[in-house]
Amino acid sequence: MLKLNNKGLSRLELFCIVGIALVAVFLAYKGILYYHNSMAKGNDSLKVNSAESVAAMNLTTADCVINGCEGSFDEPCEHMGKDGYTTGYYDAVKKKIFADNLSGYNEYTEMKIGSEVYRGERNTMVIKVRGKEDKIDLSWVPSKEQERSKHK
Repeated sequence: MLKLNNKGLSRLELFCIVGIALVAVFLAYKGILYYHNSMAKGNDSLKVNSAESVAAMNLTTADCVINGCEGSFDEPCEHMGKDGYTTGYYDAVKKKIFADNLSGYNEYTEMKIGSEVYRGERNTMVIKVRGKEDKIDLSWVPSKEQERSKHK
């Protein structure tokens, strides 16, 4: 029969315990990072869904993605480009689309729209909305403040 050592832990046992503890801490850390990153994509995705909904509502009432636009179906508005698309920028606080590129509001450094992945520092990106009839194109673009800081 095996007898337990009364002197305490051997060096090999101590090395194994420390190794197992380090692996457990590393796995916990990676698990927390994975959870945080998976949640990060969800939060900015909700903003994308909201922007798309606001744009769809605006296109059904005025044929322009921008809230409060004076254009109508008979008379094109000033926001319409040569391709027939109107362009605006979603404001996540007011939940409206404006003609001006606002300050950034992305919460995470990686945003996703469909299969397209966009990257940018926190609070530097806005959602650009382009719409025509029943077609809506969304993309994350640098905010006006971010563009100014690049040119300095």
